[in-house]
Amino acid sequence: MPEQRCMHELIVGQCGEAQCAPVPPGLAAHVYVTKGGDCFHRTPRCGALLDGQSYAERLGMNVHDPARTALPVAQSQGYTACSHCFPAQAAPPRR
Repeated sequence: MPEQRCMHELIVGQCGEAQCAPVPPGLAAHVYVTKGGDCFHRTPRCGALLDGQSYAERLGMNVHDPARTALPVAQSQGYTACSHCFPAQAAPPRR
């Protein structure tokens, strides 16, 4: 079986570009993020995401549509796993 190659024709795991990094077990290759959010989600219909958007809207904040992005890109931008979408990978709550 041939080795998987990234968009830059390098073997997956050898490329230095964030969007080409291998996906850790239990996560998805593409996730959804919102501008101003701090978590990445498995789906744009995540209940926690929708609750957060509803809360922001009630506070008079701008609500942004979820954007699909590669997991490594979301992680490199500081997004963490949603505890509802990815319970095993979510960071413990901050104290």
